[in-house]
This record gives sequence, C-alpha cells and structure tokens, in this order.
Amino acid sequence: MKSDIEKLAECGLQNGAAMMNRESQRLDAALYGAVVNAFGRDTGAGSRADGAGERLLS
Repeated sequence: MKSDIEKLAECGLQNGAAMMNRESQRLDAALYGAVVNAFGRDTGAGSRADGAGERLLS
C-alpha cells in the first residue's frame, strides 16, 4: 500500500504535468498567431504574397 506522502506526491506530479501541458498549448497558440500575423501583415488587404505562409503552416 502507498503511504499518504506517496499519494500526495503522485497527485502533485499529475497536477504539475497538466499545468505544463496547458502552458505549452498557450505558447503554441501564441507562436502560431505571431507567424500568421507576420505573413498576413505584409500581404495587404485581400491579397497574398507568394503562399510562403500557407506552406510554412501546412
């Protein structure tokens, strides 16, 4: 049987892993947004540069 300390340690590790996963998803979304903005800003309204942004993100 596991002691209370072992149970608390496992719970803490699981919670820490979940927090790290959420932070990773936030960073991925921020990076994706930065890339889209960088390519979208130079193309102008309704036009496309050369499709570099689409190739990079696909």
